[in-house]
Amino acid sequence: MLKADDIFFIFVIANFALAFLFISTQLYFSYFRMNEILNFLSNSRGVGLRRPIMGRDPLTRFFMLISVGSMLTFYKRSLKGGDLDSEDYKKFPWLATPNDKALVRARTYRRSAFIFSLGTWKVYGLVKVKLSRYFPSRERRGE
Repeated sequence: MLKADDIFFIFVIANFALAFLFISTQLYFSYFRMNEILNFLSNSRGVGLRRPIMGRDPLTRFFMLISVGSMLTFYKRSLKGGDLDSEDYKKFPWLATPNDKALVRARTYRRSAFIFSLGTWKVYGLVKVKLSRYFPSRERRGE
């Protein structure tokens, strides 16, 4: 039977693995696929305004990737505000119909990773509360 410490350790390692996977995916898209993404959205005003900011460093590339991702995620607001061109949005190759199995798998993966990370932090909080009885803070010890 696993103890609470063992389960906590497994959850922490899994969170670090998910974070590494997430950051490596972001780096891959920002360095190897960013030009493709920006070429597909070349008529969009939001991309044109942010493109000169993008340099070779990871920070500005992450900013550009997050900006494009938010424009595609909240496409109704971006289309209404003029940041995203409607023709660019319709022709974007990675946007699929809801019946597409790959899109459904990707959404399921994202949701399950999110729920897993929330559950991990919930377990972390519970373990921390349980351990606080055995390792009281300075305020509770009177120091």
